[in-house]
Amino acid sequence: MPEDLHWIDLKTGGYLDWFARKINTWQKAHGRHDLPWQQNISAYRVWLSEIMLQQTQVETVKPYFLRFLEKYPKISNLARASTDDVLALWTGLGYYNRARNLHKTSIIIHKDYQGAFPSCLHRLTELPGIGRSTAGAILALSMGKRGVILDGNVKRVLSRFHFIEGYLEERATTDELWRHADRHTPAIETNVYAQGIMDLGATICTRSAPACSECPLIDRCGAHLRNVATQIPRRKPKRKKPVKDSLFFIICNEDNEVIVEKREESGVWAGLWSPPERCKDYSLGKILGELNLHEDTVLHKTTERPIKHSFTHFQIQATPIYVRVRSTDCSRQGARFRWINSDMIKKEKVDIGMSALALKLINDGPLG
Repeated sequence: MPEDLHWIDLKTGGYLDWFARKINTWQKAHGRHDLPWQQNISAYRVWLSEIMLQQTQVETVKPYFLRFLEKYPKISNLARASTDDVLALWTGLGYYNRARNLHKTSIIIHKDYQGAFPSCLHRLTELPGIGRSTAGAILALSMGKRGVILDGNVKRVLSRFHFIEGYLEERATTDELWRHADRHTPAIETNVYAQGIMDLGATICTRSAPACSECPLIDRCGAHLRNVATQIPRRKPKRKKPVKDSLFFIICNEDNEVIVEKREESGVWAGLWSPPERCKDYSLGKILGELNLHEDTVLHKTTERPIKHSFTHFQIQATPIYVRVRSTDCSRQGARFRWINSDMIKKEKVDIGMSALALKLINDGPLG
């Protein structure tokens, strides 16, 4: 790909190549400037937004980001919170390891760094949940330092511009993208460049139907010049995901309370609360026995059609079994099981973390 002479800042001695100069000029005129995490910029706010935005759309993240800041305005507030409280705020956002790592990192920064984020790449990437790209974003967007980023949007822009045909899942392709990302990232106006290339990928160089005519890179974009922009970047064909069959027992009492169970601290939805999940041949009598309830307490039972819920590597086929029992026979407390008012779950006013599937099973069922 041909290069122009570099644009040099005479005051600092820094420079922007053709690619970075086009990105920065576009960002100042057309990029996004009103996102919640772009106001009162700090390392804490940038970090929180970057973690939330991983594999999640901006519009989905906005209300979660604002709720988090309202409850935890400083990293010290987050560090003092319980894991359950953090997971409760994360409920519905998915990929819950992000929330657990977020909490772990806040504790480390509060205790070991006196509440201030380290300002070097090595120290940042030692923290739970912070990879090379997230660290680069923190450095570039909040500290005015040179930080190289390579999120999904940036990968798409660079793949198309440099016409990289390798599969994104392959190490060689990732290494090549990092080389291009590092080469183009300037030492000056790095914050403008970092936000600009992310915004370009999110709003112009989109996955489908990219607005090539509005792109500042159109004159030299390898994929556009070959008329294959929508075919780049390439991904390996998806394999069929294995399906796990499970029963979910949504047991409700006459006081409109539903029983939830705390899941193990490892595996799917680790540490979250959910209607009890069991294998497909588990009996109602068995789960009632675990709850110290007798089968003659059951007032109503219905089995609904299975719901498929997809994860990265497999699917759960969840068969919901809705059961109503007499309130007088229900114990009120326990470390493993809890009775929660289902109306409070609908209003998202519970203090426990729950998966999107758990919410759907409870909120959409016939017992409410």
